Order: sequence, then structure tokens, then C-alpha cells
Amino acid sequence: MPDPASRACPPPQRPPDARRPRPSIQKWSLRSPPFLDAPTGASTSRAPAAPRMPYQPGPLFVSLLFSLLFSLLLSLLAIVPASLPSPFAPFPSSPFPPPTPILPELDSPSSMARCRDRPLRTVKPAEYYAAKGRRKNERPDLRGVLAAASRAKLKRMEEKWKQYHKFCDRIGKDPSDYLAGATGESIAAFLEWYLDQSDIKRLICLHNAFKMLQMLYRYEVGHSINKTIGEEVKTSIKSELKRSHDLTVGTPHKPVIKVADLFALVHFLWNNDAHRYSHERDRVQLVLFLLLSAYTLSRPGALVESSADGIRGSGDGLRYRDIKLTLIPNPVAGEMDVLVLEVTLLLTKGKRHSKEPTTYVLHERDDNLALCPVLHFLAVAFADQAFAAPNLTSPEALYQMKVEKPRHAIELEWHPQKKDMCIFRRAKKGFAGIGTSDEVLPYDFIRRCLAKAGQDAGFRERVTPYTIRRVTGNAVNSGATEAIRNQVMGHARGDVFKKYISQTVKYDVQSAYLGTVPRAQLIATAGRIILSRDRRVPTELSPQERNQIDRRDRIVALRDQRTCLAQQCKAKYVILQQAQITGGALAQEFALADRAFKNEVRYQRCQALKEKKAKFFATINVIEIQRQLTGSPGYRVSSPPPPPPQHDLPERARLACKLFETTLHPEQSLLLRLSATHDLIQLYARQEPRGPRMVSYKDMAAPSTPATSLPKETPYSLRCAARTCLFCLGNVALADRFRQRNFSSGNRLATHLEGQHYIFLRRDRVSAALSLRYDTAIVTVDVYSMTRSGVSSLIIAYPTMQHAKFSLIDNHMPYLPFPINWPIFTPKDKLAEWMESYAQLMDLNIWSSTKLQRAKWDGKRWEVTIERHSQKGVTEMRTFWPHHIIQATGVNGEPQIPKIEGINDFQGSRLCHSSQFSSAQSTATGKRIVVVGSGVSGHDIAQDFYERGHNVTIVQRSPTCIDRSDYIYGQGLYSEDGPATEDADFLTHSIPLPLLKRREIEKTEQHMLQNKEYFEGLAKAGFRVDKGPDGAGRKFKFLQYAGSSYIDVGASQLIIDGHIKVKQGAVARINPHSLLLDDGTELLADEIIFATGYTDMLETTRKIMGGDFAGQLKEVWGLDEEGELRSVWRRSAHPGFWLAGGNLVLCRYYSRMLALQVMAIEEGIMRYEDL
Repeated sequence: MPDPASRACPPPQRPPDARRPRPSIQKWSLRSPPFLDAPTGASTSRAPAAPRMPYQPGPLFVSLLFSLLFSLLLSLLAIVPASLPSPFAPFPSSPFPPPTPILPELDSPSSMARCRDRPLRTVKPAEYYAAKGRRKNERPDLRGVLAAASRAKLKRMEEKWKQYHKFCDRIGKDPSDYLAGATGESIAAFLEWYLDQSDIKRLICLHNAFKMLQMLYRYEVGHSINKTIGEEVKTSIKSELKRSHDLTVGTPHKPVIKVADLFALVHFLWNNDAHRYSHERDRVQLVLFLLLSAYTLSRPGALVESSADGIRGSGDGLRYRDIKLTLIPNPVAGEMDVLVLEVTLLLTKGKRHSKEPTTYVLHERDDNLALCPVLHFLAVAFADQAFAAPNLTSPEALYQMKVEKPRHAIELEWHPQKKDMCIFRRAKKGFAGIGTSDEVLPYDFIRRCLAKAGQDAGFRERVTPYTIRRVTGNAVNSGATEAIRNQVMGHARGDVFKKYISQTVKYDVQSAYLGTVPRAQLIATAGRIILSRDRRVPTELSPQERNQIDRRDRIVALRDQRTCLAQQCKAKYVILQQAQITGGALAQEFALADRAFKNEVRYQRCQALKEKKAKFFATINVIEIQRQLTGSPGYRVSSPPPPPPQHDLPERARLACKLFETTLHPEQSLLLRLSATHDLIQLYARQEPRGPRMVSYKDMAAPSTPATSLPKETPYSLRCAARTCLFCLGNVALADRFRQRNFSSGNRLATHLEGQHYIFLRRDRVSAALSLRYDTAIVTVDVYSMTRSGVSSLIIAYPTMQHAKFSLIDNHMPYLPFPINWPIFTPKDKLAEWMESYAQLMDLNIWSSTKLQRAKWDGKRWEVTIERHSQKGVTEMRTFWPHHIIQATGVNGEPQIPKIEGINDFQGSRLCHSSQFSSAQSTATGKRIVVVGSGVSGHDIAQDFYERGHNVTIVQRSPTCIDRSDYIYGQGLYSEDGPATEDADFLTHSIPLPLLKRREIEKTEQHMLQNKEYFEGLAKAGFRVDKGPDGAGRKFKFLQYAGSSYIDVGASQLIIDGHIKVKQGAVARINPHSLLLDDGTELLADEIIFATGYTDMLETTRKIMGGDFAGQLKEVWGLDEEGELRSVWRRSAHPGFWLAGGNLVLCRYYSRMLALQVMAIEEGIMRYEDL
């Protein structure tokens, strides 16, 4: 049998590059012995010693000895000859610093030499010190030395004292003077009034209020309150005030969350939590907050924005610059280097922005990833792209690094733009979905989330950050000194910790008395709050319970008051939102009533849920005992056990398993860490919307293979249903099934769009978030029947968000926008020149002077014959066989002049249609001009005649929609400070027309109210104004009826001022020099211009393609039964024939839609009948 000693492990061998232990140097040796300088591996046997020589003092030693003796002599005699140099000046040949004098004099040259570089203090005049010595009762500036929260409390107490002073009707006496002369009885009376005004229930709170009053007394009077008065007040508090107001004595129960409880809470957040956060970043942040709170013992205000008075709203929180992430060598030989997280807390209580902050060192944990702070922080840092190194973009790149010589550590620097970014940030909702803002996360959000998570997890006690701080403080107290404990806890004194001592004795007193082995683990288990946890605890009220609460007298009275004020606001402002924007006294009263009603409902429901929860825990033990003893269910539990967890996001489903998986092999541990980090990074940018969950975490928990870089969203093809929300479809943060969801009706889609997206497009909420640029990726979505069924899909552009570079106005041409200095109102000649340049730059094949002679459809393609006239006068006939013909001859058809008796008898200088009108004549002025028609052309022609000195009258046959130009161009998406034109087009035309019409009705009402005097002036001038169909304004009057409308650029004001006259009626007859209306009014006229509009597009189709062909087409413009435009930019009821019309805004956007439809047919994606 071999010797056990032979199987023992050999002694560890030092690596070749390891540092040798430093040898000790013998005393008085000026150089190392020769054997210490021997190379590695050389023999270390000592050579024979040379004969020792007697010590010979050198010149250096003699000079030092002489200097010390001379200094001692001068110090004893206190004589410093001025002619001698300073004995403390270093010798030129000495490499050592000068020796320190034994008894230095204040006025010695040496002390003056040492102080010559210091700034000299200015001695003030003697009168200053004399006056300051005579000052008495100087007020100490307490407000300057107090913390912000204490200053706020002091100010609140001062306000309370002033209110009490006013309440007692002490008019004419200063509150500060009354406070200076206050007695014990008067202060006790104030405290009793203070109790009556507040909801204080504990005696300690009243003592704290008295302490604040004492601080106020010291600040106002200049000294502390008299001890006798203080004792009288304390006696009154403990006796009379305690009995009269039934104040409770003692400290309330303070629960603590131990390690097992924290683990159960984190496990619930990842596995069983059914609460849907606005963004999954909030879940990741909440877990990271729990871990940092547990490992740093920090108060919430050190990590997120504090809710304390004076600090709330400061925007302070833990930032990247406060965290140092370092890669250091592993102390264990052979192990890979480790990451260390150094967290410096600058916002601790009493030491905010102190020069001596506390730093905590955190490290990685492989035994349980769910409790690893480095893992969660790395996910946040990678998601924020916070690292300065450009190639450090993935966890794989980070874990490939190692510390190499001569470096002893590698600090991972932060990007300069990220250093001041808060780590915990709140979510922000916008039109494109929910994202992350730059605002720090407030403590109120953390407090609500923790309370909700603890309640849903089944904990009986309320979970707060302080429940973690207490147990960690007790753990540190058991193994650290008092000084270290005070440093960790952030306490200035050791006696403060007594407030954190657990009320449950942590020592096994029973075993100590019996003399047996203490059962420490059992004692620790008995104090866990998880012992009372029950997942069946009710977390919400039933509908019947909510209805009962809503019928309570207090809530009914508040609801009636709010309803009455809402009706008054609608009667005055027509629209409730307009009242809120205007902000009058009535609107403010309504806002207060609405807030009071909602707060009362919320409070009553919260109290009812607390009572229901308390009743559950009070009876559940009896239920369990009854069940076990009798074998029957016993008392019925109202809340069934929660269903198994299901998640729509596969990242969360995988994390639910990975974070709680234990592995011992180092390689498996690293792979698991990398995979979990990737899932956290992806989950950091996801959103789980409301609705039933569809994916079980058990089905999605297969570990994913770590990628070499962060996964990127790529464009993909997707066929969607008819009622799919485009914004949700383009939101990569949503789960796939929510991106593709099809709403059951158009009204549901309209409600979703209005409540989730378009509400953020209002002017008061338009922000830089609207500045988006949309790249293209193929996605099939229905545009024309967004809110109705019956029409299949077509291809549009899928939006991916990028930053916009500039914003322009709305008349751009597609693909080639106007220059940045292009005028808002473009002259016709300038626009014509631009179109010529546009055709040349875009390489468009345009044939002018060309006429379509014949077109025939054979079922698959057209046979088209055209007649073309060249510039050289040559006429040629060409035949083509296209698959598609697009008629783009304008919005309308042919000019329309009504048939009027005597129209050919007119003997004036001109009678024509507006399409034939070029300009007013400026050679002759004072002519009598009659313009028939009050649309755009009628207004422009009338204004042109007036500006050239003629007398103009407009004959208005029907009401006209009027919009002021500043209302159109001064705001909205197409303003000069709005988003990019492509983005504005996408936002405008993605709105379903029924929903857009609803919004236009509100905007028209607001426009009429805001410009009430303007429209009253038009009415007084005899001009009739209408609000469009159903009150939807100018836009829908054009879309539905092609009715007359006008954007005022000056003519309407001329009508108001009386420069342009208006007559109502239809033209009955035209005489040689006048015009007769149907009411008998005769208007003398030298020129008559008919601005009477045009026929519809089908008239031009009939002229080009023939009457039989035009008869097969559907009616053009207007809205069909689905609420969409008829026949334009979509199929026209004849295969291969399309109608295109509208202004530049419509053509710029819908021409692409039409081109995509044609492409879809040509590529075989869909048929014409499916469009």
C-alpha cells in the first residue's frame, strides 16, 4: 500500500513571472549583500565574509551632526544672529530634507520662510472687533446649516405658528414677538390646536412637532427655550394631550426582510408577478434597486429622487459617475478575473454632496444570479450604451478581457455623455409607444411598486426599502465594530442604531438557560415574514364591492358636484378640453372637484382592500386548522389560488429559469451569466401591454445561445389584418402578437389610436419625440380600411425611429424637398420653374403636347394609341401596351359655367371662367367687377382686382368654409418648427378618416371660438360662413363635396373692412352692362368672372376614355360606406385604371401608396380584386 504522504499534493510552484518576496535589509547597510542580487536559480550560499573594518564616519554624517548641535544651541539661547544664514536651510550637497527644529519660534526666519507662500490674512479695524464683542442675542443662521428636509419642516412649522397666531386673532402683534414671550401654557395650547388640525395618532409624532417648535424658537428668539418651560410642555404632552387625543405610546411593529424573504420577493417578480409595468425597464430597475439597497444599506433617497420636503423635484439620483466598474485579478489562483462594482453614495442623509462620501464594494456571484448586483447593473449599462470604449458593446467582449501586465486592474470608463445620466429613470409615454426619459425615477414610484409586489406576493406586512435596511444593519452589527457599523449605516452617533435593533430577540435564550446547544437557525427562521405569506390573499376588490363603494354618500355628492361643473364648462366653452386649456376660474373649480372626487374614490377603495386583506389573514389560520382536523374545506376562502405564470415576452420567460438555476462548473456558469445578461438587455427595451398572457414560461425557458453582439431589430415581411394599428406594428418593444393584433371593430381601433397615440400629437404635447425619420422595410398593412373590414392589405413603409435632421413646410415634392429658404406661399412662376427642374433632376420621362386617342382593355393589358406633337411641328402616332393607366389630371374635371339667360349679350370688357383669368388689368382703374363664386379662386381674383384699384363685388351663392392662415400655418405638424415632412405625412394620413373627422369637429369649434370677433365681422359684412359637413370644417368639405372653402390670406379682412362687397343670391340674368340676381338686385358690371368651380374627375375621364368607360367607374371623391375616400388612389372598379388627384400634400404621400399597389400586383403579391 503506498504511503499516504506520497499522494499528498506537491507544494505550489511559483510561476516564472511571479514577484519574489522582498528580502530584509540589514541595519546600517547602504547596499544589498551580493547574494541578494544573484539571478533566479543561482546558488544562494553565502560567500566567505571579508574582515570587518572599523566604522569610519563620512562627511555626510559629520555635517548632519554639526547641524543638529548648532540648532540645539540656538534654541536654548533663543538667539538668532541676523548675519548668519538659517540653520534649517538644506545643505547644497545633502540629499535629505532639512531637519525639523526642536523649539521653533513664531517669528523665526525659518517659520517665515515656510509661510511666505501662504496668502496673508487682512486684519480688520479695531472698531469691527469691538462692535462684534458688544453684540448680544444674535440670531444663529440655522437655515444655512440645516439639511433641505429640515429646512422644509422648519418652514412648515413657522407657517403653522402664523396660522395659529391668526386663528387666535392676535392682530397687531408680530408672531415672532408672541413666540418670544410664550409660556408653557401657551405652547401647550398651540400643540393642542396643532393636534386638532392634523391626523397625528402617535405620541412620538407630537414630541417631534415640539422639537421643531423649539428649533423655530431658537431661530426666531436667538437662544434655546427655557428648560422649565420645556419640562412643562413635555409634562402636558405626556398627560393631558395624550389622554384627550388618545395618542398611542411605543414604537410600531417594524418588519424586516431577511435574505430568504428577499429571495422570495425577487423570485416572485420574475416568475409569478402578473402586474404589467408600463415598461419592462421598470421591473429590471426595481430588482436592481432591491439589491443595491440590501448591499449598501442605503436609504431610498441615495439611489433615486427623494420624496422628502425640500428635495422632491431636485432631479438627484445615483448616476454613472458615482459607480466605478473595475476588472481586477482574482485572488484565487487559476480563476478568471472578476468584476468589482464600487458604489459611491453622495446623497446619503445628512451628507448630501459631502466631500467624504461612503463607497461600497460589490462583486459578482455565480451561486445565484438573481441576487448578483453586477449582472443586473451590466444589463442596464449595456442597454444605455454607457461604456466609453467603442467596441465594448456586448457581454462577450467584456468577459474576454483580462488584466495583463503592467496593468494591475482595468477600469471600465463611462462615456462622457453618460456620466451625468441617472441609472434609475422613469418611463415616458409618446405617440410611438413607451420609452425611457432622462428624468430620475422618484421614490414614490419605487414605494408603490414594492408595496404592490409585496401585496401580490402574499406578504402580510407592507414591503418598503426600510424593511431591507433594518435587517442588513442588524447583520452588519453582529460582525462589525461600532465605527464600521456607523460608517455603513451613515450614522453620526452610535446610539442612533437602537432604532434599527429588531424587536425580536435573535438569541436562543431558552437554550442558554438550559445549557444546550443554541438553535440559531431555528431562531432566525422564526423571524421571517415569509412564514405568514399566502398567495391567496385578495389583491383587488370585486366589481360588486367597487359598486358599493361608489354608491356611498360622500362619493355620490362629489360626483354630482363634478358633473354640475362639467356641464357649466361645456355650456361656456362647448368642449371640456377647451375649458382646461383656457384655464378660467370655472375650469379651475372643475379641476379641483375632479381631483377631489378621484382622490376620495381611490382612498375609499384602498381602505376597503386593506380591511379585506386584514380579514383574510385573521381567518386563514382557522380555515387551515379546520381543514386539517375535519378533512373538509371548512370555511370557504374567497380568493382562489393564482393561475400558473404566463408571459408574452420570451426574454422574461427565459430569465425566470436562468436567474434561479444553480450550476457548479465554471464554463457553464459563464455561459449562463452571458445568456442571462443578453435576456436582461433585451427585456430592458421591451413592453408587455395589457391583455391576457399567451406564453407560458415553461415553454419559453429553453436557454438561448449567447450571441457575439447585441441582437438588432431587422426589417421583416409581415401580413397584417385590416384593422391593425400602425404605431403598435412599428413598436419593436411590444410582443409580436400585440404588434399584429386586429381590433374587432373600427370604433375600438379609433379609441385605441386616440387614447394611446394621437393624444400625444396635440400642440401642447408636441416635443422632440415627434422628430422621427422613417426608413423603409416591407410590411403589408391595410391603409384604406384601417377602421373597417372588407378590404385586403397593401404594402406600406414600416417605421423605424431615427433622429430627424430638419423640418419644413407642407408643399414639398416627394424625394426632393424645397430648399430651406423656400417661401411658405409659393408664387406660380416659381413653382413652375421648380417643376421643370424637378423633372430634369429626377430624370422623369415627361411627354407634353400629347393626347390619348384610343385605349382598349383586353383583360390583361391596355392597348393605348397616343398622338404626340413635337417642338419641330412633327406629329406622330405611338402605340403602347401598358398594364396600368393612371389618370392624374387634377382634383376636378372641366370648367363649369352655369347656363344663364343673356350670357352672350354681355357687352363689358371681359366675361370668363376663373380658369381663363390671368390677372386684373392695371391700365384702367375704377372698373365695376363682379365675381360670381366665393371659393378660393373667387377670393383671390377679388383681392387682385381690389389691389389694382377696382370696385369689386362677390356674389356668394352658398356658405363658404373659412380658415385663417395663421391658424393653418402657425401651428401643427406642417409648421416650420414641426417634424420632418415625411413624418408629418405619416402621422397625418395614418389617422382613419372617421377619427380624423371627430378631431376636426373639435378643432373647428375651437377655431370658431378663438376667432369669434373675426367671424362676426364676416357675418356683419353679409358673408355666410359654414362649419363644413357635421361641423368638420374646410378639410372635410373638400373631401366629401369638393365644396367651396378659403384660407384667408387677406381677402376676408378686405370683406370685413368693406373694401370688397358681398351680395347673396343666384344669377338670374345677365344684361349688356349689368347682372341681375334672383332677388331682383341689379349689379352694374364692366367685367364678370365666374369662379364657379369645375365638374368632377369623371367628366375628364368621359372626355378621354369615352362615356361608356366612364359609366363603369364608381363615384369619385366623397366618403363611402366605410368612411374612406371613393375611387381616388385606390381601385376604380376597372382593372388597370387608377385615379389620382389632390394637392401636393395628398399627392406626395398617396402617390407612393398607389405605386406600391401597382408593384404588389405586378409582383404577384396580390390581385386587383383583393385591393
